[in-house]
Amino acid sequence: MAVIALSLQFDTLTLEKLPIQLAIQQERLIKKNDAELMNVQEKPTNLAPIRSKNFKKKSDGKFKDNFAGTLRTQGTVVKCYRCGKPGYIKKNCMTKFSNKKDNKSQNNKNKGKDHENYNEEVICVVSECLFADGDLTGWWVDSGATRHIAKTKEDMIHMENLSPGMQKVYMGNNSYCDVMGVGTYRLNVDGTSIILTEVLYVPSMRRNLVSVPALTGKCFEVRFVSEKVTVGKHGRTMFDEKYVKEHGMFKLNEMNKSSNSAYIDCAMNVSTNLWHERLGHVSINKMKTLAQQGIIPDINVNDFTKCKACLYGKMTRKPFPSEVIRATDLLEIIHTDICGHFRVQTHSGKLYFITFIDDFSRFGYIYLIKYKSEALEKFKEYKYEVERQLGKNIKVIRSDRGGEYTSNEFLEHCKDLEINSQRTMPRIPQQNGVAERCNRTLLNMVRSMLAGAQLPKVFWGEAVLTAMYTINRVPCKAVPTTP
Repeated sequence: MAVIALSLQFDTLTLEKLPIQLAIQQERLIKKNDAELMNVQEKPTNLAPIRSKNFKKKSDGKFKDNFAGTLRTQGTVVKCYRCGKPGYIKKNCMTKFSNKKDNKSQNNKNKGKDHENYNEEVICVVSECLFADGDLTGWWVDSGATRHIAKTKEDMIHMENLSPGMQKVYMGNNSYCDVMGVGTYRLNVDGTSIILTEVLYVPSMRRNLVSVPALTGKCFEVRFVSEKVTVGKHGRTMFDEKYVKEHGMFKLNEMNKSSNSAYIDCAMNVSTNLWHERLGHVSINKMKTLAQQGIIPDINVNDFTKCKACLYGKMTRKPFPSEVIRATDLLEIIHTDICGHFRVQTHSGKLYFITFIDDFSRFGYIYLIKYKSEALEKFKEYKYEVERQLGKNIKVIRSDRGGEYTSNEFLEHCKDLEINSQRTMPRIPQQNGVAERCNRTLLNMVRSMLAGAQLPKVFWGEAVLTAMYTINRVPCKAVPTTP
């Protein structure tokens, strides 16, 4: 019947109208079959006296059977001569349909199976009609597909081959196709690209399919509005109203092959250092992993040069060596530092103290000062005393970069006396560790002595002089004997 109905319109029938005509004819067949089943299942429920069309009422209130000539009164209930049940006559008896009904129900089951197969065949035909013409390239958005499917592997970034039969893709008509590989594909649309992961390579497919469930599983948002589709992620629209509905499906307007190839070649030719900067200066090992997973193009490790920004941002301070170069004679190296400003003045109004420590003997001198500018005066006093006692000259003085040591007066004085002034790097007190450690030891002893004697903090000057006097008479780690 479907062939006859379609052949009547053969002159006006086109390839685009064929799926519609098939769907209409299919719906007609389904309605017709359903109507036949409903007629078979209907049963009369009226048990009132039945007046057949073969009975006519006479003027005396009685009925006369035209065929049998039998008279019945109005209150008489008719009785079936076939089954003996009241309420209907023999020709309306349903008993004769019981056996036929059982046989027909079995036939209906088989007919239902055939009906299902018929529906699947029609759906298959419609699908083939939809894809009979048009461009075979591009990607089609499919809300029913559970995985992305590609019919070619040319544009795959990374793909793992599979043996035939290891994995199959089942169609709507119970047919299946072998999956020949699983890989990653970069989909480019109008200059914007997204990475499709776990894409199935099925050569027997006629279309590339983008799975909506697979996109939503990767936190993408897919919205169908009118004849447009919008794809976004995390509230940001990536593709907006770029795709037009064709043949009942949404097709993505992917870049043509030439522009797509140029786009990929441009991405492939990007230097490794540029990808390193794009990824926030990640390590080269992480970049290798991303390239193996197909997220970024393959990189050449040999082309990677040292990143100056990484040297600046990731540089860490290594521990200082335990063994250092020490002086071999007295006054060869002098360590000096100023400690303060203290919140409490001494009785004489001092707020700082300055130390001078010989690197060879670790013997130390300490002076209380009120201002840092007194450093040069105290250094001259120290130099005059030790050189007269030992008969040697100071060769090197090592200090931090405090203003008292970098002043022109201090530097000119050292230059006139041929003393080498060594200054540590900024924020690296370890280079002047002898003086720094001595200050800490002195302060620990001062706090302990004041707390033990229950003296006020105003006595910190006397306590620090006592501490230095004691340190010079006890052994230390660098010098086993006393200075």
